[in-house]
Amino acid sequence: MDDESLIKLLVAPPNPSESPDEAHVRKEQILGSMFGRLSVVESRGMWLRLSRVREGDPLSESFAKYPRPMRDRLLEFLIDERRLKAITSRPTR
Repeated sequence: MDDESLIKLLVAPPNPSESPDEAHVRKEQILGSMFGRLSVVESRGMWLRLSRVREGDPLSESFAKYPRPMRDRLLEFLIDERRLKAITSRPTR
């Protein structure tokens, strides 16, 4: 997952058949899936980056434009202790 793909998703207009609210729900689900693949360190780093708007950081600026409830749920997901604990207890392959 790179910044470019995240920004592209965040700035994309709604699909022709969906409302802006439906687009936000769809994008939140996609972002949650993408964030779910991050390691503990990556999750914490992404939380730090997205929890505040950083001037000159297109990703944090794009994320900040989304509705507060969506941002809050995704930020909470990134630092959810139970999820992070499960990641660290996964057996290595």
